[in-house]
Amino acid sequence: MLFVKAPDGKTRFAMAVGKKLGKAHRRNRGRRMLKESLRRLHPWMKEGWWFAMMLNEQGLNASAPEVYNDLARTLKRGGFLDDDWPGPVWYQ
Repeated sequence: MLFVKAPDGKTRFAMAVGKKLGKAHRRNRGRRMLKESLRRLHPWMKEGWWFAMMLNEQGLNASAPEVYNDLARTLKRGGFLDDDWPGPVWYQ
């Protein structure tokens, strides 16, 4: 994950999965899992950052809750999640 302070103050996301990691259906599944994880975490993310995220081979082989939990831990450790974040809850 890469991040930079947004000059316009709006939070934006970019996602990438390299062609070397697998065929299109695997890469699309990986992007969908990452996108859903971001959708669930976005309400608790601090505003004003641009994020670029990339999945590796391990991320493509993981389940959706595993990707979500890993992303949540990374964002929390980086200080990008608000204090009122309820914690990693995939099943709602």
